[in-house]
Amino acid sequence: MGKRSRNRKPKHVPPELIQAFSEAVPNGEFRRYSASATPAGIPVGGRTCNAVVLAASTVSSSAVLGLPSGQAPAGPVFLWRGFRQSTGASPGRKVDDAIYYISQDGSGWSIHSKASPDHHRNIMSSSGLAGFLNDYSLPAASAGTLAQYREAGGSLSFETPFSPFGTS
Repeated sequence: MGKRSRNRKPKHVPPELIQAFSEAVPNGEFRRYSASATPAGIPVGGRTCNAVVLAASTVSSSAVLGLPSGQAPAGPVFLWRGFRQSTGASPGRKVDDAIYYISQDGSGWSIHSKASPDHHRNIMSSSGLAGFLNDYSLPAASAGTLAQYREAGGSLSFETPFSPFGTS
């Protein structure tokens, strides 16, 4: 019997959601928002979400291993990253990642990093978002280029109350 994929299919999203990402963050850049100041139409991340980082890039290949060609990105790819405080006994932080994009037929799709880890990683690797794969820092700057994200990164303290370094 063959190995079963641990990746769920991408979820359909309305084109208006992709348009909201296009208006919120230019290609090749990132934006940091407090959860209460997230642009209209962009997911907030629930009650426990404290900050949202958006980033945009283009995919270098329309083929993504494991995804049907009709569900592969064609154009901009948007990373949504939500930062929230852990609800457990430890004061740790949690980071949720999802990718939003349009396929060749114009359909909107999303892939969550936990629901489809391989697809998520493959899309990030084939775009300018590869540097975000293992970098879960919250940038100190509220905006900048993807290259500046790491330079402007701020380490989250796991012992002090969460602060998204001011609000945007």
